[in-house]
Amino acid sequence: MKKTREKHIVESFLEHLGKVRGRPLRAEAWPDEENRNTADIDAIAGPYAIEHTVVESFENQLRELAWYRESFIPLIEELRPRVDSRLEINLPREAIGFRDSLVPELRDWVLANEPGLDDGVLEATLVRSGIGIRVSKSSGRKRGVHLTWWIPGQNRKALTRQLQKKISKLARYREKGKTTILLVESDDLQSMNSVLMEELVQGAVGPELAVHVDELWYADTSIPGSLEFEELAWSSAAESEPTR
Repeated sequence: MKKTREKHIVESFLEHLGKVRGRPLRAEAWPDEENRNTADIDAIAGPYAIEHTVVESFENQLRELAWYRESFIPLIEELRPRVDSRLEINLPREAIGFRDSLVPELRDWVLANEPGLDDGVLEATLVRSGIGIRVSKSSGRKRGVHLTWWIPGQNRKALTRQLQKKISKLARYREKGKTTILLVESDDLQSMNSVLMEELVQGAVGPELAVHVDELWYADTSIPGSLEFEELAWSSAAESEPTR
C-alpha cells in the first residue's frame, strides 16, 4: 500500500486540479502499487499521468533554521493581516549576517511597497543594508509574506538523479498519449518557494522536462495544516493550454 501521506498529497492535488480544469478528477489507478515488476508512476486520473516527489533543499542547517524561526516567523505573522496579496521574498545567503537590522528594514519595505507592486517577479535593493532581494507577487493566492533564502547549486547532482528517475517513468505514459504531470513537493519554509523550485528543477533536468513532461506543479507543504498547489510557469503545454 502506498504511504498514506503521499497518497493524501496526490489525492488533494487531483481535487485541486479538477477544480482548475472544471471537472472532477480522482485516481483511477495507482500503478506503483499495482506494478510488481518495475517502478511506476503514482497515479492515473483521466488523461493525466502523475508522478510525485519530495525535493529536499539543504542539509545541516540547524543554526540557520533556529535563526529563521526566531527572526522571520514573528515578522511573517505580523505582516500577514497587513498585506492584500502573497509576497515571496528571496534573500541572499549573506542576509543572515544582518540579523538585527534586516527584520525592521524588511517590514518597512513590505508595508511601503506591497500595495503598488504589479503581479510577477521583480528585483529590488534594501536601501539601508544594500541587500538585493527578489520578490514574487501573486494577488490571486492566500495573502501573506513568505521569506526564503537560497544557496544556488547545492545538492544539484543528487536532485538531477532523483528527478531523472521520476521523469523516465512519466516518459512511458507520454508515449501512450497521457498528459504527464510532475508534482514536486517541499516542506521547507526557510529555503524554498515556487520561483526557486522552478529554477532548481529547470537547472537540474531542463532538457528532460521539455521532452517528457507536460506540466510541472509545486506542492507547498511548509505550513502545517495548509496545503497549496501552484502550476509553475514552465510547461511544455503552457503555450497551447493556459490552466490558471
